[in-house]
Amino acid sequence: MDKVAERSGKEKVLRRLGGSLGDVGFKRTKPTFFTRPSGLVVEFIHLHKFTFAPDFRVHMGLRVTNDSFPAASLNGPDSEPYFCKGAPGGRRYNFRYHLDAETIERCVSEVTAYVRTIAEPWFETWRDLERLLSSVSPLSPDARSALRAAVEAGPDPTAVALTRKLLGAV
Repeated sequence: MDKVAERSGKEKVLRRLGGSLGDVGFKRTKPTFFTRPSGLVVEFIHLHKFTFAPDFRVHMGLRVTNDSFPAASLNGPDSEPYFCKGAPGGRRYNFRYHLDAETIERCVSEVTAYVRTIAEPWFETWRDLERLLSSVSPLSPDARSALRAAVEAGPDPTAVALTRKLLGAV
């Protein structure tokens, strides 16, 4: 598949995901980011399109709106373990697509199933602020401090603006 066709297929997948992930509250806010604000945190799904193939890897992350770190940290699990034989729970996902509508729809369906089955329980685990502030949190120490500051004193408008710029949502 040539690179122009590959990009076209990628955009078709991402546009269709906007609808299917919208059903669980995510909105496409950047070309490869789907976000869902949850209080002082933004839950996000990032789709990484491989350069060597028409295929994606799905990443999950949490961004504290009060965080001043200049990038969106991919601090959650990713889909890599689910591509291979011996995948957790025995379920493998196929995020590869071609030019035909059938593989584009299958890719969208597979990403959506991954988000519902794997991502949603992970996000649910971290909606408890006490747990998110604990040492087992996926947040960096600086992000935990930013969350603590937001809880105690309210959000910092400069950090919130940075989060909005990075993810397109708050």
